[in-house]
Amino acid sequence: MTRISSTERLFQAIRKETKGLENLKSGSKSSSIENTKNTQHLTQDNLDALIASRIRSIDADDPQKGRHAFRFFLEATLLFELGENLLNDSNFSRLVDEVQKAMESDPELLKIIEEAGVQLLDRVEV
Repeated sequence: MTRISSTERLFQAIRKETKGLENLKSGSKSSSIENTKNTQHLTQDNLDALIASRIRSIDADDPQKGRHAFRFFLEATLLFELGENLLNDSNFSRLVDEVQKAMESDPELLKIIEEAGVQLLDRVEV
């Protein structure tokens, strides 16, 4: 599988696992307005910097560092897709856990996730 098709497969899996959560994206009208005033909008550059910063925080000796790197990528992707207002949601971490577990339960997807973790670690010096 090529890198592009692997990446597309990851995004398809993320979208599949979060289908039906679009209502979390905007929340109520008033809370969306408040969140817009109080947060910086996520852009690709913001996401890249957030992911890189989080990956740098992983202990170099952590045997799960690839899995953690992918989780940080997944968190950023979910925030971008569903809205940064989820940062303030106490259930966001649980959502990320559930999505990651569901994705890892597919053996073919697990291989892609593991490769993505390695690539993320290679891109960011840990």
